[in-house]
Amino acid sequence: MENNNLNRRDFLKKCGLAVGGATVASSALLAACSGKTETITKTETVTTTINGGGSGSSVADNDYRHMTVSQIVDQMKKEPAYGQTIYYEYDTGNCTCGPLYAALLGLYDPYGLKIEGLKGNEIKAALGTNKVQFGVHHIANLLVPITNGTPMIFTTPAMTGCKSLYVLNDSKYEKFEDLKGETISPPEGIGTADYNILCRMFIKKGIDPLKDVKYQVVETSGCVQAMKDGKIAGAILTDYYAYKFVKDGTLRCIRSITWDEDFADEPCCILAFNSEWAAKNPAHTYAITYAVHEAHMWIRRNIDEATQMLIDNHCTSNDDFAMNRELLWSLDWSISDEECEYALRNIITDYIQYNIITRYTASQVDEVLKLAWNPVLTK
Repeated sequence: MENNNLNRRDFLKKCGLAVGGATVASSALLAACSGKTETITKTETVTTTINGGGSGSSVADNDYRHMTVSQIVDQMKKEPAYGQTIYYEYDTGNCTCGPLYAALLGLYDPYGLKIEGLKGNEIKAALGTNKVQFGVHHIANLLVPITNGTPMIFTTPAMTGCKSLYVLNDSKYEKFEDLKGETISPPEGIGTADYNILCRMFIKKGIDPLKDVKYQVVETSGCVQAMKDGKIAGAILTDYYAYKFVKDGTLRCIRSITWDEDFADEPCCILAFNSEWAAKNPAHTYAITYAVHEAHMWIRRNIDEATQMLIDNHCTSNDDFAMNRELLWSLDWSISDEECEYALRNIITDYIQYNIITRYTASQVDEVLKLAWNPVLTK
């Protein structure tokens, strides 16, 4: 099905994936990627005109936006990271694949960057200890640790979407508000990205996540059975994991950060750096951010080629081209820095109000934003 002229919602509706008032998408596309990604074949280098805004602090005083690549490289030569291998963590999810695609596309090469990807699933610890210098992950996973002193900084968004709240297809829950007073599972646990995303799903509908909802942690693989046993009413799951259960009629999406309009312009994942490393290496930070941003834009413009690239590099557990294309297309890679800043401000406000962020008060939203957000491409 040709869909390059359709937005992602219209495309998924055309594919018949509108379920329970939300359209079902997928994440974790690259579940079969190997532990390291240092052996890469260059395919094409692309350029993008970057638009957007941002009022956060800048990583550096130099305005790299108006420099040539050679001028940026000259600045990089003055920094301690020059000539060294720089590491990113990759959890093999499709929503976190920007650094990998930047390598596959050779987008680090003009800056002479030596980049190596390491497989992992605890980016907070890896970034916080500078085991890796950058990576992409959920805002809901990274923002709170920043406010608690973990040295991380955001530089540009990745994409929107990737998780949804699911109930049994034959359950009594017809709309999201029916879950008020019920027990929901955040599989990763209380205080995790799952829990934080769930809280904002309820907050945006006027439901107090601390008073009006109960939580029971059930491992992802046990959530469907727990619903059938009546232990939980629903669970927040990656759209990738839930996909087969939606297809066979077991599950129904009832709330989604991928497809619901009130989350349409909010990035789910974001590019983050160790902030101490970034402060010492601002030109490197800019170059890497630009390369990863370019990769996101390339994915959006070249869905067919991007899908085949995943398959060719053995970065997907299923070689079905049509399915992988459909799932990759479901994410919006074109989210701007301006939209990201607006979303971050709202997220911070909600997190403070509902005690997810505890070290700051409602009057300190701007302070938290400045601490977490440095849009180097548009500042």
